[in-house]
Parts: sequence; C-alpha cells; structure tokens
Amino acid sequence: MLNVDSLKQFTKEEIIYAIQRVCSEYEVKRLVSAIEGKRMQDDYEKEQRLLRESNEAMTAYFDCMRELRNKYGDGKTLSLARVPLPELERAAELETTWKEKERQWERFVKP
Repeated sequence: MLNVDSLKQFTKEEIIYAIQRVCSEYEVKRLVSAIEGKRMQDDYEKEQRLLRESNEAMTAYFDCMRELRNKYGDGKTLSLARVPLPELERAAELETTWKEKERQWERFVKP
C-alpha cells in the first residue's frame, strides 16, 4: 500500500526532483491535473461557504429590521426615534457583519 504521508518528510524541491526523475510526462500531467482539480474544488467550497455566511448574515439583519418595523413602526416603515438604543446597536452590528461577509465573498470571487 502506498503511504503518501511518508512524503511529508521531504522538501518540495526533493519531491519535484523525484517526480522529474521517475515520472513520465503523462504521469506528471495527471499529477498536475489532480492538483488543479483539488484547487478548484477547494475554491468552490470556500466560495460557497463565504456566500452562505453572507446570506445568513443578510437574513439575520433583515429579520431584525422586520422585527423593529413591526415593533416600532407600522410594519412597513420604521420610526428610529422610537427604537431603544440597544436594539439600534444590535441592528447596526448585524448590518456591519452582513456587509463584511459580503465584502469577503466579493473579494474572493473578484480578485
């Protein structure tokens, strides 16, 4: 059985040297393809995680604002003067979190 973990004891340069000496061009292309596939899968998973986090933060913010409109407004509009400071601060924190999560996702998908 192949023990891939044993490769961890070698440097990147040593592994590249061994690949150049032992592998055919076809085998090197397969290795590169496998590595590129792994990178693409990792990037996809990270993008999906960042997007999910952004959407969850947005939902939390909009739920909070809906609650405030129902509590301190007419359900459609909100009178900020009627909202207690702790609830305004909570809404502001949720908005800040949402915007930051959105920026993280945008920076990842638009490098």
